[in-house]
Amino acid sequence: MKSTKEERRQEIHKVIAQHKLHIIKLKTHKDWPRVAETYKRIAQSYIVTQEWDEALEALQRSCKIYEELNNKKELGSLYLAIGSIFYFKSLWKDSLKFHEKSLELKKELEDLAGIAKVYNNMGTVHARLGHWEEALKWFSLSLEIKENLEDLAGKVVTYNNMALLFDLQGDWEKAHQFYNYSLQIQEDLGDLLGMGQIWWRKGLLYGEQKKYPEALELMERSLAVKRSLGYSHLEEDEALLASLKKRIGP
Repeated sequence: MKSTKEERRQEIHKVIAQHKLHIIKLKTHKDWPRVAETYKRIAQSYIVTQEWDEALEALQRSCKIYEELNNKKELGSLYLAIGSIFYFKSLWKDSLKFHEKSLELKKELEDLAGIAKVYNNMGTVHARLGHWEEALKWFSLSLEIKENLEDLAGKVVTYNNMALLFDLQGDWEKAHQFYNYSLQIQEDLGDLLGMGQIWWRKGLLYGEQKKYPEALELMERSLAVKRSLGYSHLEEDEALLASLKKRIGP
């Protein structure tokens, strides 16, 4: 019997196959903008299944078309996506290279929201490289733009990344501080799922600190919220929580 995860992967691959058939028809009519857009959709599907090489190939095919069309807006977004793929592949130098290409175009287009995203992503790459000060610089630049744009969802992303940065340094107090900034925004927005996600992150952090009662309370609260909202694919979270309980003992 196939696992639930495998079944989802197969369903996504059926969608990808349909996109590939559609591309054949679009190429017959030389509808290159729609061909490029369909390659993007294929890439997005592969990203869901975490098939990074296939996603990268689809993005590069889309890029080639948009480069020929000189569509700078699309290219800025595609370079950002390619930089993210290289991040997931732990190819830091390539990731920074494409984020810098994206940043150049987004600055040219005066796309402030896009610039903030690039700054945020560059911070995550430098964090993984252990370049703490450089990472904090990029996160701070991203946060400044998001504050000016009143981009609350964007601020949550950067606050969470800053929390992770301090976590990687072992500064748990500051990590909790930035998760609390995120949590406050989610509470103000009434975003129950968002609150649950922060509870989970804080629970993991408490686990690192060996503060197990606090970790269990927040992780169980997070799972309860996800179940109440109808989320069904929680096997990995449930397994992690069970592992923590086993480690703690009776």
